[in-house]
Amino acid sequence: MPKRYKILKTRWARDLFYQTKFAVQRYGNPDFVPRVHIPAVTKVVWVTHSKFATLASSNMRGQQLAQIAQAHLGEDYDIDCIDERGAKLCRDSVLFLTKGYLKKATLQDVHDLKRNNNILCADFLDDPERRELSDHIDVYIASSIAQLQYYMNWWPDRMVHLVTHHVDPAIEGLHAQQEHFRLGYFGDADNARHRDRLIDLVDFHFLDNRDMNGTWRDHLPDYSMHYAVRQGRRASSFKPFLKGFTAAACGANILVSVQENDAMHYLGRDYPWLVADSDLASVRALAERAREEFGGPEWRRGLQVMESLCPSFAPATVAGQIRSLLQNL
Repeated sequence: MPKRYKILKTRWARDLFYQTKFAVQRYGNPDFVPRVHIPAVTKVVWVTHSKFATLASSNMRGQQLAQIAQAHLGEDYDIDCIDERGAKLCRDSVLFLTKGYLKKATLQDVHDLKRNNNILCADFLDDPERRELSDHIDVYIASSIAQLQYYMNWWPDRMVHLVTHHVDPAIEGLHAQQEHFRLGYFGDADNARHRDRLIDLVDFHFLDNRDMNGTWRDHLPDYSMHYAVRQGRRASSFKPFLKGFTAAACGANILVSVQENDAMHYLGRDYPWLVADSDLASVRALAERAREEFGGPEWRRGLQVMESLCPSFAPATVAGQIRSLLQNL
């Protein structure tokens, strides 16, 4: 029975850099490619896929993470972001394989990356991991605490490391108005629960994840609260708490379910705008209470909690998590 690891649940644990290092040893598996050894890690590369070049996940967990790493770690490491064609030429590097790359890569593609003496870090984001690739993966990257716990339990012989999902740099400097109550949803239409039955309370702004230049950001300052009650999803699909981070970056409250990945971890059980049940009646009741109590003590307490989240997803924090990983390879 593999050892199970318990994640700290204290209020301040969210500011820790979670990491766990495991010796990679597999016996009796002729297909397992042993982890390579790079005497001194200097080359760090994010690998996207050309088919998904315009997707938000490729942009944020590929190009933008590479830019964050370059800004904070560039003096110590050679940082790059390339697609699958350039990846074939990589040797003696640490490769962060993004969701888009991992969708399209064949087993032979990943095998060849490993044979070129690269350390492979798989960032599936909210996709289920591809088990057929597991013998070639050295590090599983988690973008949420829930995913971190899952990986640590499921892959006890691998290194598992948290790289918190940052917010879109384009929203920097945008501040939510706090003069009146206004509740808005920003996200995929299919993920918005009760979207057809709450139009009297919630303004829904549906995003096209293939368009990183959408106008949705222009509306963020108009909303004092963000709506983040999602539809159900696969048990092995882990969404980072990006909606919460985006609301926090704008200085807005968030209406979110207790079942949302990481909501309890970051907000705490006493956050006033957590809905215990995601049924329509419960969600409507909490939204109406938020409207009635706008500007009052509970509203202001919620804003204080949201403000306390900001250091958790700051670029410097994310870069520190990447550095911690590289130092422990």
